[in-house]
Amino acid sequence: MESTQGGLVGKEPEGGAAVTRSPPMSGVPLPQQPALQLIYDTAPIGLAFLSPDCRYMQINQRLTEICGLSVEDHLGRSVRDCVPALADAVEGIVRSIMKTGEPVIGIEVAGQRADQSEERSWVTYWHPLRNPKGEIVGVNVVAEEVTERKRTEAVLAANDKALRVSVERQTATADILKVIASSPSDVRPVFDAIAERSNRLTGGHSTAVVRIVDDMVDLVAFTSVNPELDAALRASFPRPVSAYPLFDLIRDGQVLEIADSESELGVRTGARDIGRARGFRSLLLTHR
Repeated sequence: MESTQGGLVGKEPEGGAAVTRSPPMSGVPLPQQPALQLIYDTAPIGLAFLSPDCRYMQINQRLTEICGLSVEDHLGRSVRDCVPALADAVEGIVRSIMKTGEPVIGIEVAGQRADQSEERSWVTYWHPLRNPKGEIVGVNVVAEEVTERKRTEAVLAANDKALRVSVERQTATADILKVIASSPSDVRPVFDAIAERSNRLTGGHSTAVVRIVDDMVDLVAFTSVNPELDAALRASFPRPVSAYPLFDLIRDGQVLEIADSESELGVRTGARDIGRARGFRSLLLTHR
């Protein structure tokens, strides 16, 4: 049975801070296997072999890019010496493998070296190595760098979100135009469509459409919350613009976004009172 765990995030000390290292192990039996060494030297992925106490018995150049130390500076030293930010997680994985004998796969490692400004990412796989008696003598680690893939995924996700928003806007506009075409003499269905489509597009709690004529603000459409709260909204209109100074601002073409009506509106209580009656505190106001 294989186990899959979450990600590890590490950051090297800033400013080139010195890391105290334990002395390398002496007399560590590292079998000379030319074929294995060739794989370590030429593999396009990171490779390492850890002892049960989390010391690097073998590592290739690819994997040393995680922390920037040379191969020689890793050998015989502990993970805690070389990559202290990841030590707790790595030691936990090795302990788990030594206890259960099960591999741990798909662990994502993210880190930023002191000599680099960008964060890099790897996906790692951890497998026990057994001797002829079946005893676990260490852990083989394989690491594949996925930094570019994650960057591409982030760009694609951003583009996908932008495209989705654009399509949703176009769909909402098309829906409203259809209502206008089907109701040339009655504007109420048009206002209702504007309220419903706007609320859906923004994922809002509720949306109200008001019309300002001269110095009066009148409610012409809204999305329903419940009968009681809907009645409270209707009772708030019509009112003079002086009762809702925010509407006077958007009439001048401003788009206003209020994150918290309780703390940001001050003495301009009209919109805040509506928010209290309708059960919201954030507002987005725009003029068309």
